[in-house]
Amino acid sequence: NVEINSASFLYRQVRKMIGAAVNAANGQIPLNKLRDMLDNPIKYYDDNSTLILNPNGLFLKCVEYDDTNLN
Repeated sequence: NVEINSASFLYRQVRKMIGAAVNAANGQIPLNKLRDMLDNPIKYYDDNSTLILNPNGLFLKCVEYDDTNLN
């Protein structure tokens, strides 16, 4: 299982992040590129060099709001 928490997400970001991790584990992308992708997701938003996982099995577990973000 993988749990990812964030204040916000880009479209397909989680599927791309896990797909990139699978690519790195299979040796298809170097670990330093994976680290850069995680640190700079907007830079790689249109990068199609990594796997985008199928959404099957992916579900939204919880949504939490901070009152300061709602104003």
